[in-house]
Amino acid sequence: MRSPQKNFAGLALLVSLLFFAPWDAGAAEPEYPSKPVTLIVGFPAGGAVDLTARALVNGAKKHFPQPIIVENKSGAGGMVGLAQVGVKPPDGYTVGVIGSQAAAASWHMGTTNYNQLDDFTHIMRYAGLMFGIVVRQDSPFNTLLDVITYAKANPGKVSFGTSGVGSTGHLAMATLAQEAGDLQLTHIPYKGGGESLPALLGGHVDVLSDASSWTSLVDAGKFRVLAVYSSERSRMYPSVPTVKESGYAVVYSNPLELFGPKGLPGPIVSKLHDAFRKGMDDPGFDAVLKKMGMPMLYLAGEELLKSNRENFERMKKVVEKLELQKK
Repeated sequence: MRSPQKNFAGLALLVSLLFFAPWDAGAAEPEYPSKPVTLIVGFPAGGAVDLTARALVNGAKKHFPQPIIVENKSGAGGMVGLAQVGVKPPDGYTVGVIGSQAAAASWHMGTTNYNQLDDFTHIMRYAGLMFGIVVRQDSPFNTLLDVITYAKANPGKVSFGTSGVGSTGHLAMATLAQEAGDLQLTHIPYKGGGESLPALLGGHVDVLSDASSWTSLVDAGKFRVLAVYSSERSRMYPSVPTVKESGYAVVYSNPLELFGPKGLPGPIVSKLHDAFRKGMDDPGFDAVLKKMGMPMLYLAGEELLKSNRENFERMKKVVEKLELQKK
């Protein structure tokens, strides 16, 4: 007959094997998503990119089984946010929003180590930013021609604010300055609309060349739009001419895209895409776009990749023409 001590020793050995045995390497991972997803916005709160991203998230979270948390990582025209996503593992728990035009330009300028075309997983395009040239309501500049005429007579005296070096607002104004006879303007870069709007409001810059986070201040009578960079007039401000109508062949936009780290698995891309695509149909998202004069631009899959490649090559030519490559 076995002794109680031996029975106890055997039981202890069995328990230790159960609790301390290594896990099977082939054990199934929890089904995605099993925890909250972070969406990184590369601009400050309150700007056009931030407001549209938050509206999209509000719509998408109704179709996603986990919370989606928005984090602002602003700086360098959105490139700080781009880098924050780039270093994350491709597990679907960190994604981001970027203006694909500005990201491509920054790569060609040599100001980012991330190639927007090849170093990320492209999930979905959802909107396009409207850009314009804006002044305070009490500004002496009533038209774009007023700005250009004064700048020609007073080199370096006109300052313009943007969302950063290499941002679409910067590239657009730099292109305009070149087209208007190499105007000498003073560029004041900010981290985004959340900073550039107060700067114009406070008189720290003369002109703003930026995305349409300024619409509410225009509607409130604080700002005035001199021109938009779109190919056609804005439905929101039909009396405002395009820069092209004003005599300068300068047309710019900046498509907003949802992206993730390189190597994001197909099933995860599909789940993220489907939730955010449904979010685009949310009335709240549509209302924000209309308020900011922004078009809804959906693209995904091969069509998105083709558009990004074309945009990438266009930005290369723009950067070379403006001689903005990092020395």
